[in-house]
Amino acid sequence: MLPCLNEGSLVKCYYMERKITFLICVFSLLPAVLSAAKNPVPLEEQLEQISEMDERRLEEEVEAREKRSEEMNELIDTALSEFNTSMDKYKFIPVTQDDEKVLKRIDDIEELKQVIQMLQDMGDDASVADAKADLEKSYEELQEDTYIATSLNGTIMLRGSDYNKKNDFWSVQVYSNILGQTNLFSPELRITYSEMMSKRYNYISTMDKEQQVEYENNIQVCDSFFRQAVPLLYLRVTYQIQKWKGASEYRFVPISCDVCRNDTRRVIKTYGSQSLDSVVFHREPEIEVRTKDEQKADEDNADSLIAGDRQKQREVNQKKVSDVLAGQHGRSALFVTADTRLTNALLGDFDISKVRLNAVEANVDIGIGKFFFAGGSIGYVYNPQQAVYAFGLSGGVNGIFWGWFRPFGDIKIKYHTDYQIYVDAGGGFDFIIGKLFFTIGYNYSWAYSFTNLANGGVFSFEDVKPAHDLYLGIGFTWGL
Repeated sequence: MLPCLNEGSLVKCYYMERKITFLICVFSLLPAVLSAAKNPVPLEEQLEQISEMDERRLEEEVEAREKRSEEMNELIDTALSEFNTSMDKYKFIPVTQDDEKVLKRIDDIEELKQVIQMLQDMGDDASVADAKADLEKSYEELQEDTYIATSLNGTIMLRGSDYNKKNDFWSVQVYSNILGQTNLFSPELRITYSEMMSKRYNYISTMDKEQQVEYENNIQVCDSFFRQAVPLLYLRVTYQIQKWKGASEYRFVPISCDVCRNDTRRVIKTYGSQSLDSVVFHREPEIEVRTKDEQKADEDNADSLIAGDRQKQREVNQKKVSDVLAGQHGRSALFVTADTRLTNALLGDFDISKVRLNAVEANVDIGIGKFFFAGGSIGYVYNPQQAVYAFGLSGGVNGIFWGWFRPFGDIKIKYHTDYQIYVDAGGGFDFIIGKLFFTIGYNYSWAYSFTNLANGGVFSFEDVKPAHDLYLGIGFTWGL
């Protein structure tokens, strides 16, 4: 028995029991005449796992409801009522479901093979040839069509997790009994906030108070729906069936998977074939009517299909790389930085009270191609003895990710008007918001004074003084 919630709960106990019982019945009625290449979880075991998980999640909702405010519970109850009203609009719309069609075609193929076996035993070669021609036509008919499986009638079940704020997604586990098998299609899907709500996701730090309240409320509602196994989402899987290598062996090939909001029937996310795994299964008992040459031809055809899938995947990967490269541009920016300099001696006996502003610089970088940049700088160095100005040249390499994150590495050569030259090597990160960006970086610096040489001395590496520079900056960028 599922634990009951308090009066006015999101999903009443009787509702949950009725819904789960209905889904289990639908799941159980589907014929299990096929066996997958990898041993699937028995249907009864899968249903038991789902039932136990639903009970556990419902208990979590009971606890969450006790901790939530009365206002939030009322908001969730209202959302459920509106959801059920929306669902009522679709209850008389026919649901496309092709399991029976596929199984009927496979049955016809296997029965025809039994006939061929009998004709082979009789030695009726002419009739065998005619029957094999019909068999090929049946295979073609099976393979040419596309089929649909959906969670609207229980062939597929979805169970969602609580929202992962850190990574911005709900994890949705798929359980299926397509063609009577529990392992033909069972991916874990990730639905982001913007996909679920069909609105742009903004970082919490950029939200105003009203947006934060809306964000938290939407998460609370969806989390509560998922804990109650409310069918907030439904899945529509389009697939094909291919003749495969072995006797009575077939391949389940998902073409696409549409994730939809159940209350609007709007597609919120689509997974293509490259994101979905194909699964080989076979009909029992296996019936072999092929010659050795025909078996070899089927194996070669299957290998060719696998090679084609791999080629498509390579093309997808290449496109991803191309898309990343297309978004790259060498760093073009105008910005101001302020830095502090820490010597090894200061680091050895660190005292934050001794940390001082070292210099302020104006910088300009010009992008060169997709990954490189060069630029210059002019700055003022804080020196209690005299006014010191700095002039520098720089060059570096960078990448751009997600349109807003730009890591970089660079080398700088600077001349200070107190007769010192600096060589800096380091890197940092740019955080881009539109044309504005913020930068943070670190340089390991080598400083050398020409004063000794001007007084007739000789160069010595002992006169090179290392230091550590930390800097922050703000400016404008372009060319993205």
